Amino acid sequence: MANPNISLLGATYNGVTGVTLPKSGGGTATFPWVEGSQTITTNNTYDVTNLAQVIVNVAGGGGSGLTYETGTWTPTSDIARGEISFANTHSEAPILIALSDATGTANTVTNSNMSFVFFDPYKAFGAGFPYNSTGLRYAFNFYGYRGTSTGSISGSVFMCSKNSDNTGSSDTSYPRYWASPTKFYPYSNSTSRYWRSGRTYKWYAVWK
Repeated sequence: MANPNISLLGATYNGVTGVTLPKSGGGTATFPWVEGSQTITTNNTYDVTNLAQVIVNVAGGGGSGLTYETGTWTPTSDIARGEISFANTHSEAPILIALSDATGTANTVTNSNMSFVFFDPYKAFGAGFPYNSTGLRYAFNFYGYRGTSTGSISGSVFMCSKNSDNTGSSDTSYPRYWASPTKFYPYSNSTSRYWRSGRTYKWYAVWK
């Protein structure tokens, strides 16, 4: 049986293979048109029959096996190392987090953090990346900050010497110091640079 033609809000759509709908709280849920008896495998496996519609991927993955969360953070006081909790339950830390000041107005306060990116190539691709002639690094963090009131922002990178199979989190060399399955911690590797109260920071976190 061919994919159906669907009439919606006065328009007709021919040969529809499925629909993607927004979820409350962010992300999407995809409902494909399924025929006969077949097995669909994404993050889970579903056996479906009789022209069923099933959710095969949620939270914006688009069939890629990736899921994400997004949010807004407004600190109630100046803080050097933030703590932001995820809304959903995850068994692992994200492979990628991006956060940036989205207030939309200039900030000339000295020693202010502006942006933060955490990326875990080891978790994403199964291998660390070359660091020097003898060793590897496994995750890195980019951060942007304003050092003076008149200068443009500066950026720097910190690379983790331990991989994310290690559940330690006692210092910056561990990926879990920066991101865990339940939270992440935006930080510019300095206790004297701050995420500022009253500023609005928006973020995405992506899981494999």
